[in-house]
Amino acid sequence: MKMKFIALAIIASASSGVAQAHLTAADQDLIKAYQQANPDVPSYIINNMKADYMKDLQAVRDYMTGVTWYGNSTLHTLPPLDSVHSNPQVVPLSVKRDQAEGDARVADNQARTTGQTQALHAAILDQKFGQVKGNIQRTAPQVTALQQAEGDARVADNQARTTGQTQALHAAILDQKFGQVKGNIQRTAPQVTALQQAEGDARVVGNQTRTAGQTQALHAAMLEQKFGQVKGNIQRTAPQVIALQQAEGDARVADNQTRTAGQTQALHAAMLEQKFGQVKGNIQRTAPQVTALQQAEGDARVVSNQQRTLAQSQALTDSKANAVDVTKNNTLNTLSASVTRAEAKGEEAQSRADIAYAHAEENENAIQATNHRVAENSANIAAEEEQITTLKSDTDKNFSKMNNRIDENRQRASAAISGVAAMANIPQVIQGQTFSIGAGVGSTDGESAAAVGFSARAGERVIVKASVSDDTQQNFVIGGGVSYGW
Repeated sequence: MKMKFIALAIIASASSGVAQAHLTAADQDLIKAYQQANPDVPSYIINNMKADYMKDLQAVRDYMTGVTWYGNSTLHTLPPLDSVHSNPQVVPLSVKRDQAEGDARVADNQARTTGQTQALHAAILDQKFGQVKGNIQRTAPQVTALQQAEGDARVADNQARTTGQTQALHAAILDQKFGQVKGNIQRTAPQVTALQQAEGDARVVGNQTRTAGQTQALHAAMLEQKFGQVKGNIQRTAPQVIALQQAEGDARVADNQTRTAGQTQALHAAMLEQKFGQVKGNIQRTAPQVTALQQAEGDARVVSNQQRTLAQSQALTDSKANAVDVTKNNTLNTLSASVTRAEAKGEEAQSRADIAYAHAEENENAIQATNHRVAENSANIAAEEEQITTLKSDTDKNFSKMNNRIDENRQRASAAISGVAAMANIPQVIQGQTFSIGAGVGSTDGESAAAVGFSARAGERVIVKASVSDDTQQNFVIGGGVSYGW
C-alpha cells in the first residue's frame, strides 16, 4: 500500500504542471452515487477518483482498472463505474446524463445551422465587396460580427440608392482602385470589429461629405460656367465654401452689370436704327419711334433671359454630375484609408492568433507526455501489485509448512522424551545377582514409549548396562553404560 501511495503522489506531481480540465458537477455526482452504492470501497480510492488531475470520466475509468485493496484478509477489486446505474438511487444521475447528451445534440444542430449561416454571410460579403473569400475559419463571435456587417451593408446600400449610387458601382470602383483579389484571409473577431468600425467611419464621413460635396459641386459648376475653369476632385473646407459664395456674389454682380450693358447696347442699336434708317434732319420723334425703341429693349431682355435660363440649366446639370463625382471620390478615399487600417489590425490579430496557436500546441504536447507518464506509472503499479499478491501467497504457504514442521518436531521430541523416560525406569541388577533383564514405559505431551534392557556384573566392581526404546512416532532410541565401584 505504501508503494501505491507513492505512485499516486508521482502521478499527481506529474499532472500538476499542466493545466487540464476537471470533472464536471455531473461527474462528481456520479462518483458520489458510486460511493453510496459501494460503501466498502476505501475512502482514499474515492478521493483519488475525484482528484483534480482527473480530467474526465474516462480518466477515472482508466484509474479504476486493476485497482485492488485488502479487507478482512481478502483481495477485493473495484466494481465498474457504470454499475452504479443498477442502483435505484442513481436513476436521476442517468437522467441528467441523458439530458446532457440531448443538450449536446441540440448544440451540435445549432452549430451546424450557424455554420450554414456563416457560409451564407460569406457569400453575401463576396457579392457586395467583390472579394474572393477562401479557407476562412470563423467562430461564433465572427458570425455575430458578420451579421452586423450585413446589416450595416444593407443600410449603406439603401443610403447609396437614395443618393443615386448602387452597391455594384461601389464594388466596381473598389476593384478598379485597388486591383487586388482578396483571398485566403483568416480573420479573427478583432479584424471583423476593425472592419465594422472602418465601414461605420466611412458612412459617417460619406454622409457628411455628400451634403458639403453637393454644395461644393454646385458652386464649382457655376464657376466653371462663369469663368471657364474646370473644377474637379477638390476637397473644400468651410472657409473655401465661404470664398465660393463670395465669388458667386461677385459673379451675380458681374451678370447684372452685363445685363444692364446688354440693355444699353440694345437701346443704342434701336437709336442707330432710327437715326440712320430715316432721312437726316431735325425730325421730331413721334409715338411710333418710342414704341420701336421699347420693342427693341424688350427683345434684348428676352434674349438675355433665354441665355440666363440656358446657363442655369447647364450649371445645374454639371453640378449634379460633379456632386456624384465628388461624393464617389471622397467615399473612395475614406474607404481606402479605413481598409488600410483594418488590414494592419488584421495582420496584428493574425500574428497574435499564430502565437496563441503555438502555445496551445505546446500545452497539448505537454498533456500527451503527462498522460503517457501516467499510463506507464499505472502499468508499473499494477505489475507491482501483482508481484505483492504473489509474494503474499507464497509467504502464507511457507508459513503453513513451517507450522506443520514445528508441530511434527514437537511430537517427535515428546516421543523421544517418553522413550528416554522408559529406558531410565528399567530396574538395575541388584546385590547378589550377576545378570538381569527389565522393561520400562514413559509418556509426555500426548506421546508414549516402551523400552527393554539388561544389566550385568562383569566383576566385583564393574556393572554393564544397555537398553532400547520405541515410541509412537516410530523413533528408536538405544543406550548403554558401564560403572566401576569401590
